[in-house]
Amino acid sequence: MDLFDKVKLILDTVGYQPFDIGNSKAVSTGPFLTPNNAMILHMNDLEKPNEHIPILAEDEFAIDARFSPDDSWLAVPIDYSGKEEHLLYRLSTKSQEIPLPKEQLSRTPGRYMWLEWSPDGRSIAWCVSRQDSNQLIVQPNKEGEDERVLWKGDEIVLWLDWGNTGLVKFTRLQGATNEFHETVIDPKDEKELVKLPVASSNSFFGRWHPRESVFPFLNADDHRLALYDVKSDEKILLPKMEGELEGTAWTSDGSHLLVSSTKDARDTVLSIDPESLEVVSLELPAGINKIVKVRQMDSEDVLFFVHADATTRVNLWKMGLESQEVEQLTKKRSPKVGTDDFPLVNSISEHWKSRDGLQIHGFVMVPDSPPPDGGYPAVVNVHGGPTGQDADAFVGTYQILVQEGFVVFRPNFRGSTGYGVEFQRANFREIGKADLIDIVTGVENLVKKYNVNPEKVAVMGGSYGGYMTLRALTKPDVFGFAAGWAEAAISDFRYLYETGDAVFREFISYLFGPPDDDETKSALAEASPISDWENLQSPLGVVQLANDTRTPLKPVWDFVNLLIERGDNVEFHVEPAMGHVNIPKGYLARSIVRKIQFLQKHLLES
Repeated sequence: MDLFDKVKLILDTVGYQPFDIGNSKAVSTGPFLTPNNAMILHMNDLEKPNEHIPILAEDEFAIDARFSPDDSWLAVPIDYSGKEEHLLYRLSTKSQEIPLPKEQLSRTPGRYMWLEWSPDGRSIAWCVSRQDSNQLIVQPNKEGEDERVLWKGDEIVLWLDWGNTGLVKFTRLQGATNEFHETVIDPKDEKELVKLPVASSNSFFGRWHPRESVFPFLNADDHRLALYDVKSDEKILLPKMEGELEGTAWTSDGSHLLVSSTKDARDTVLSIDPESLEVVSLELPAGINKIVKVRQMDSEDVLFFVHADATTRVNLWKMGLESQEVEQLTKKRSPKVGTDDFPLVNSISEHWKSRDGLQIHGFVMVPDSPPPDGGYPAVVNVHGGPTGQDADAFVGTYQILVQEGFVVFRPNFRGSTGYGVEFQRANFREIGKADLIDIVTGVENLVKKYNVNPEKVAVMGGSYGGYMTLRALTKPDVFGFAAGWAEAAISDFRYLYETGDAVFREFISYLFGPPDDDETKSALAEASPISDWENLQSPLGVVQLANDTRTPLKPVWDFVNLLIERGDNVEFHVEPAMGHVNIPKGYLARSIVRKIQFLQKHLLES
């Protein structure tokens, strides 16, 4: 089977991670591939979960969608250019037209962060970043009505929830000081009721209790899970739990709190009784298990979650909380995947110590075939973020690379989520330095343990992973990577700060410190690959997105031009009319093929 056939197989094996589940109807909505391989918003009936119906056109890009309380509307932030200039629309779920007819609600675009419906369905709260500030806006669910700014400021808004008691809660991050607060506002009079300091976690989201003004949070002092009662100003500490806590959901009567806990990039879902403090681990399949929603169906509370592992694409599952029955709902998989035509390899969990003694974790995938003379070639995939993680989930590109004879290494370096709040913050002013050492010490472990050829190790990644690819290649004194493939990369953090909107200015402050501080300015310059472009000697492939406002084209274009003017042979692709998060038709196939062909050329054929 040639490379093109393999890519077709993995595109035919489509995962599904819904944005939302209906509140009363058996429906879900989320991104799914069209026959043209465009990733757009679909909706499906949970009685026929594999019949995905496209509800937007292929040039309408949505990164979220939420059902109204009665499921008659979908609130959808839509972007047409890839520049993340989102406007808020509503789609009628009662319509028989495909795509669904839409009505524009907001007038002023902004970079979308989060949205939630009011309990009565009359309004939508959504967070956007605009050039001057980050804003929490209340938009009436009626065409032609003006928005109302409930809050605005410099802080990044991470999460938002509108409780059944009528109060709005959102998480704020002050980047330069790494201060996190849970803020509660009464939208009726716009009065701020609570500003609660909490642990500095980018991944924890505490939902309102369904009947009371109570929400879970991570205690600022010891990072323990706790409950906060707005009326009484009381905090209730819950039992200590292993792993980093992430998503939450309540049972319909509020008697139990569900929370997902991740350890070594694999998840457990825990059920907590706040009265007895009993904690029970739900019996879910091993791997990734992220909470989507809990709702009643047929008089039973049902947990909807997404599950994946190294050989299983992410899909929607459910569990009856009374019956304990677990069922996979969505599945689209080529019958050849997992056979001799397309064998699958599981990931191996690896731990190692970085040079400063910090424990680092990641995954390794090793070919079944014996190594060639000199050892296996290897590819290091660097995840985006950096506040993200490479989880134990199926990625078709990894499987193809292993079939082609590469060891695939997926490190979760300092700054990654899933390893505690101190680990998340361990990359402050260490961007491109200590986190690069984490990766390199992991590669050194591969060389010793898995017979990897140190002269045939490539690095690749997108977004922050694209940045790290450029950083690694411009630091050959740290490790001599044989080649690099960078997608949506960052070459100059100074440019990113100067041209970014409010959320990205604050994010740069989170990574480097106050912008006017001399140490911050020095760190920005030191971390930028363009400062050391002359050191790059290895083959480089770059894919940059013309309309990307997170990792802009211009500074990477300038970086590549410096190499070309020097006479370097750089493979440079610019994707027109594409931004950081939209996937237009045809992109996935060509993206995977050219990446693998580049790695084959420079590691297998050279």
